Amino acid sequence: MQPPRADAGRAACPHDRGRNGEILTRLTHKIARVTGTCRSATQALLNGADADPELRRELLAGIDEKLQELDLVVENIAAWRALELDTLLLARQPLDLRSLLTPALARWQYVVTKRGLGWRAELPGQLPPVAVDPGRILQALNNLLVNALDYTACGGAVSVRAAAQGSEVWIEVGNTGPGLSAEELAHVFEPCFSSVHQGRFPQGVGLGLAVARQLVERHDGRLTVDSETGQGLRFRIWLPQSTASSV
Repeated sequence: MQPPRADAGRAACPHDRGRNGEILTRLTHKIARVTGTCRSATQALLNGADADPELRRELLAGIDEKLQELDLVVENIAAWRALELDTLLLARQPLDLRSLLTPALARWQYVVTKRGLGWRAELPGQLPPVAVDPGRILQALNNLLVNALDYTACGGAVSVRAAAQGSEVWIEVGNTGPGLSAEELAHVFEPCFSSVHQGRFPQGVGLGLAVARQLVERHDGRLTVDSETGQGLRFRIWLPQSTASSV
């Protein structure tokens, strides 16, 4: 029989309870927004919108997009808990980063342009191999892109770039949103962080950036951010190039 963990039965501290309450509140609003959108689209289809093939395709694509948003929220909550318990496992393998990014960015191009935003993706013809868990790195990247969408007004733009630099490879997600002050940047990776530019109810649950940073760090990498008020945000995932000992 295993002895109980030292922290078993420990009451959550007030800070933990407050943070968890905030996450639950945001999750409630997120679920309500997703289900509301899906319900409206479903009702339209039931009322005859499926007779128009183009409209039917658009409504179904909208439902799929919202469900994928919810999938990412669930993945982030599960990852956050696993990170807290130190039970997150990585299935790292050497791979070509370009082959991983290309199909993922094709989907994001559709999502971004559908919202009336500009899109630019710049990937070099070749990138050095990296030893990563592809699902977890895509999760981190998706979190950065969701954040970029949340902070970019209609008419703005989102960009993704990648390059090799020294012994590392970086992936940059940028946007033309309002940016963050130096004070806000100091807290941007904290759970439940909200900028003054967000509305009363933030779009996300508040774990995306915190999870992204920890996932990158578990790959022996780092996640950096650069911004000036009014100049948008630029997040960079830095990953070490693959070596025999990095898998």
